[in-house]
Amino acid sequence: MSTNKIKEKKRNNIIVVVWDVFVCLNLYLLSMILLTKGSVADIAIHLDELKSSNDYTYRFEFTNDMTNDVVAFNVNNVSQYPKRYLEFTVTVNTYFLNALEGFWTYRIYEYRQEPLVKNMLKLGKMKLVGQPFDFTAYDGQDEEFITYNE
Repeated sequence: MSTNKIKEKKRNNIIVVVWDVFVCLNLYLLSMILLTKGSVADIAIHLDELKSSNDYTYRFEFTNDMTNDVVAFNVNNVSQYPKRYLEFTVTVNTYFLNALEGFWTYRIYEYRQEPLVKNMLKLGKMKLVGQPFDFTAYDGQDEEFITYNE
């Protein structure tokens, strides 16, 4: 929810315009993730201020900005320093092999199946790009030459 207000204050016969913007996102900071098809991505994100416990798995939910297709999966934290940051390893083709390339909105949740707990921790954007193009390398040529009519 967003609210915009314009305030006018009169000080010494000068009108000061103050533009107030209030955005209610529960203080989520938007972060960008870049995933490349055909790769294994290590995603490192700082979530410590928001997470409530260490015994949860984390649920990623990606929504395509154009088609509204949803890709969701659960991952575990593989960080060696979980008090500083969380790290997740994602095999991109497992979840996005046939997905449309482009921009996606993601949400990260603390997640537990029994009893069901799903607390949103992070909101951001992800860009999915195709596999990088492989160029054919030139190996050189054969060192033997055949000459005719000598």
